[in-house]
Amino acid sequence: MVYHKASHTGSGRSSQPLAGQPPACAASVTGIAEVSPLGAQVAGLTVDAAIREDARLDHEFNNEGCLPALGTAAVAALEDLDAQLLQNEIDRATQLSSGWTGNLADDIADRELIPSL
Repeated sequence: MVYHKASHTGSGRSSQPLAGQPPACAASVTGIAEVSPLGAQVAGLTVDAAIREDARLDHEFNNEGCLPALGTAAVAALEDLDAQLLQNEIDRATQLSSGWTGNLADDIADRELIPSL
């Protein structure tokens, strides 16, 4: 840091600001807050509660995961649903392919000749 002695202008006046006054080129920042002590305490408690809630949710997620544990009956029901879904897809594909002749090249050629299909 460099300290300069007060410089004087030619007219005998100091170029330094008066004591207690900021220099002419200084940036001034002023902030006014209208917060009562009670408001500050409530804000602090709100932040504290949010942090505790976040920590609780993290703890629950890390220990239990995001999905509940399934019992054997629930797993069996899901397997049955999956098997039924697969069977539905097979039945639908069979119905759609019932008009095929067994020769894929002929089926493709026939579809190209009929623009509505």
